[in-house]
Amino acid sequence: MPEPFQYSSPGRGGPPGPNAPSHAPPYAPSYGQAGREAAGDRLNLRGVLASLRPHALLIAMFTLLTAGVTAFLVSREVPTYRARALVQVVDPRNVLPKTLGGQVADQGGGDQRSDPVLSQLVILQGRGVLGEAVDREGLRLVSRADFPRSRLGDVQVTLPNDARDAVGLTFGAGEVTARRGAQTARAAYGAPVVLDGVRFVVPARPAVSRATLAVIPREDAIDSVGHALRATPREATNGVDVEYISPDSAAAVRVTNAVLEAFQHVDATTAQQDAKRRGLFLAKQLVGVDSLLARAQGQLTQFRRTRQVYNSRDQLVAEQGNLLALDTQREQLEADRRTYQTLLDALTRSPRGGDLQALVSAGAGTSNPVIAQLYGQLVQYETARDSLTSGEWGRASTNPDVQRQNALAAAARARLIAATQSQLSALGARVSAVDVQRGRRAAVLQTLPGAEAEEERLGQQVSSLNTTAEELRAEYQKARIAEAVETGQVNVVSSASRAQLVGTHRGARLVFGVALGLLLGVGAAYLIDHFNTSIRNRDELEAVLQIPGLAVIPPVERGAPSRARLRLPELAAFGRGGRAAGDGRRRRPTPIAALAAGGSLDGADLPAPANRRNTPAMAHAAAAAEAYRALRTNLLYAQTSGPLKTLVVTSPAAADGKTTTAVNLSVAFAQQGLRVLLVDCDLRRPGLAAALGVPSDPGVTDLLLGRAELPAGVYATRVHRLDVLPCGTSRGDAAELLGSPQMRALVDRLAGEYDLVVMDTPPVLAASDAVVLAARADGVLLVLRAGETDRGAAQFALQQLTGVRARVVGGVLNDPDAKLARYGGYSAYGYAYAG
Repeated sequence: MPEPFQYSSPGRGGPPGPNAPSHAPPYAPSYGQAGREAAGDRLNLRGVLASLRPHALLIAMFTLLTAGVTAFLVSREVPTYRARALVQVVDPRNVLPKTLGGQVADQGGGDQRSDPVLSQLVILQGRGVLGEAVDREGLRLVSRADFPRSRLGDVQVTLPNDARDAVGLTFGAGEVTARRGAQTARAAYGAPVVLDGVRFVVPARPAVSRATLAVIPREDAIDSVGHALRATPREATNGVDVEYISPDSAAAVRVTNAVLEAFQHVDATTAQQDAKRRGLFLAKQLVGVDSLLARAQGQLTQFRRTRQVYNSRDQLVAEQGNLLALDTQREQLEADRRTYQTLLDALTRSPRGGDLQALVSAGAGTSNPVIAQLYGQLVQYETARDSLTSGEWGRASTNPDVQRQNALAAAARARLIAATQSQLSALGARVSAVDVQRGRRAAVLQTLPGAEAEEERLGQQVSSLNTTAEELRAEYQKARIAEAVETGQVNVVSSASRAQLVGTHRGARLVFGVALGLLLGVGAAYLIDHFNTSIRNRDELEAVLQIPGLAVIPPVERGAPSRARLRLPELAAFGRGGRAAGDGRRRRPTPIAALAAGGSLDGADLPAPANRRNTPAMAHAAAAAEAYRALRTNLLYAQTSGPLKTLVVTSPAAADGKTTTAVNLSVAFAQQGLRVLLVDCDLRRPGLAAALGVPSDPGVTDLLLGRAELPAGVYATRVHRLDVLPCGTSRGDAAELLGSPQMRALVDRLAGEYDLVVMDTPPVLAASDAVVLAARADGVLLVLRAGETDRGAAQFALQQLTGVRARVVGGVLNDPDAKLARYGGYSAYGYAYAG
């Protein structure tokens, strides 16, 4: 028996947590999107694809549903046609001569702030124009899609505006029959069909044999035309594009032209009526003004003849000018007097202050030469005194020279004050003289006879009435010319000749529908994934459970042939599913992926299969086998304390893949050269015997109850150095048996005989068996199912294990449903079967 392979393994310490070793085993680096709790909201394309991949069917359903609805709506859409015309808003009256009687004729006649183009658009879209178009084309008579309205000609509807009715048509070989209530009318094709209030022509026999026409109220017809009509002014021009949209191309052209004709007619009629009303008003006003003007001229002539006054206005203007000049002179004198008064106050108040110098610098007193001379002497004396008293050698105030300069300065100041007072007296006298003269002028002005003012009033009245009369005559002449013009402000540049199909963009809308469906599907998938509380990748496993993620096991396709099966037909039962002992239920098959890409049976390397082609099944099996080898390597070289002789493989819930992991991990350890014993400790629902093709009893229960003795119950497998100990007889008191001293003794004995004892136990949350065994094992391997195992369940299971001081060496993320990304998670191995 070879020496046991000694390697480090976690001992039995406290539960992993903040006190656990910070270093991790040398497992492969993690891939995929980081857990939301640990790595934040990192968003990358790989993580998005990984989260959306399980929901591909949902995304496809949303996309197909939205695309189907879009295609249905597009197919039901009725094609529409657009007819277009161009009109120009001009005023033909503006080209007429603009000077009448030597005066400029203003043709505006309205608010200059309004835009004439926009004003005409209001009229174009008004109910008056639309109503006339409805009457012109008989648009109150409508038809269904199977019989286009354009098949009718010369339509006239004279029924009451609010009337509703129906007209049935029957198309025969040579004539058409129309029925409206009890009335019946027949006419040949091309001849008018006349009913009470309705008249129309059917030019030719249509493809249908029957049709129904409806008469709608006039207001409804106006609303229908208004909704389909569009008028858009062209920027920086007086042109307007008029468009009409209709499902009937011929009707679109006819209605557009009918609206333009109605627009022109209404505009011309309105302009003529406005001009006529304006002319009548102006004529009436002109008669009244002429009468007032004749009366005012007579009064003025009579007044001048009686009073003999002809030049009173000139005299009045001259006297008013004189009075204004006197007022100006008096204001100037008052200003000078205020200036000299300020200078006198400064001389009296501040004998040596700076106010006097500031006043003189500003021009006070400089207009009087005497005052200017006296001020110069004062400055000279004060400067001489300052030169004597200042400086290093300055003299005292008692010095005779200083006292002499002070006396001279005081005398000069006194003379300056006297001169200023004299100037103020002179200015006061001049102001009084001006006041006397102004009083005299005012008296003369008041003595002018009142007849002069009356003459002025009568003259102004005549002038005003004359101006008003001239303006009224000019406006009246313009109104007469405008009334004679038969056109309005609208000029049709190009009428509608054909209608164009409005772009439906069906392809673009279908693409938009597909894109919308894809977006909705992705959004729904993202929401589902966002609220998914399961563990989906290695990063989340480590973040949620705070244990190392030792491996990610990729899916193995059902029926993937192992190299062992290809070579040895006697191993056909190896790895197949079977009936579990004790319950009769058929378990899911356990694929032995560890044999798929190398390994040995009975100590010999497996040869290549006859078919050397690399099939997808082989590629999947090879990737899974490499993942189990990586798990084995991580366990072998883990930097922990103590040998790992007994290993419990369990999971939080059923169907997480613990049995498959236990079998494949045991095969991988055996291929490494270790003697491995795989023990089925799931006493409630055993499955290893059927999975590995060995007898189900005797087994663990028989050894614990003393019904058998070792080595009975230990069966060799076709994998060299791998033995298996099945469950034996299924028991209901599994927890008591597994926690008994006999079980402890059995495990210790097996650990002494084998390099590694792998125990497959029930799920932690299904029974307490795994917790009982985990408390006595050297390590526990927790298997979780990607995208299925709930975070809360996994945390609770880990809590149960750490509560008994079990050492959880790490976690394995099993991905049988391929919910993780195919790149970066495990398919990076990508080893093809080389044979």
